[in-house]
Amino acid sequence: MFEDFDQIKYDDIDDHIFDLYTERASAAGENLGFVDRTKDTIDILLPKSQTDLTIRQSISSLSSTTNTSSTGFVCWKSALLLADWILSDDSCPLKQLICSHVVLELGTGVSSLLASTLGPLTKQYVASDQKHLLKLMKHNFVENVTTTKYKSSTVEAPNNNPARQNVWPLIDFIELDWEYPEWGMEEFGQLTGSTTADVIIACDTIYNSYLIPYFVKTAKRMMGDCSTTIVSLQLRDDTVMELFLKECLDCGLKIWSIPETVLSPELRSGFVVYCLRVKQ
Repeated sequence: MFEDFDQIKYDDIDDHIFDLYTERASAAGENLGFVDRTKDTIDILLPKSQTDLTIRQSISSLSSTTNTSSTGFVCWKSALLLADWILSDDSCPLKQLICSHVVLELGTGVSSLLASTLGPLTKQYVASDQKHLLKLMKHNFVENVTTTKYKSSTVEAPNNNPARQNVWPLIDFIELDWEYPEWGMEEFGQLTGSTTADVIIACDTIYNSYLIPYFVKTAKRMMGDCSTTIVSLQLRDDTVMELFLKECLDCGLKIWSIPETVLSPELRSGFVVYCLRVKQ
């Protein structure tokens, strides 16, 4: 799969960023990428997969000065577009990557959009974020999960057809703070029986230069030799993008950018999707 992607090395970073921001930047960044920051409840349609979702946000918490992280209290467009692409396009290379694997999402946010839509495709899906987001994360998942055929240790799951539950996906929610990841890593291990995930997904988690090293180090600690981290980003500050790419390489990760020709038309305009693996 990766042979069809564009590998990014140190000498490529400047040209890669220049190309991104001259050829793929769009007006999508005018509202910073949130779906709607005016309402506490929003209705979303993933247009290609025709998936309807109703998401509870917390607009007051978005502007709060007391929460250490407030951006997770609203739904962001990057997650919506990534989910719709994977769900609707059978040729999407990421669909094969997540199906029947153990997936960890970093920075889920209150929408739980990927957990609700992609979680049912996996063997086990663990959504994670900071503690103060968990209540709304769980609420939105229960309200929007696209199947009743799942099991969970952290939310109340349907109890129908118990004879077939051994083949149902496990979907759970944990606290995982990138600055202090040990507790979250321990809980992940208890839920999955493993210290690493097959696949890590993160959408719009790269926006703050301070958090970049913590995010990258946490992702690497949760990766095994064959793990892949998928990072979907909106094109905003090119300096932050450069810091992210350099941090990944400095931490011993390989980076591939999914080519524009492979992405959905919606992701080609204003977004980029990377795949990361540990250097062997």
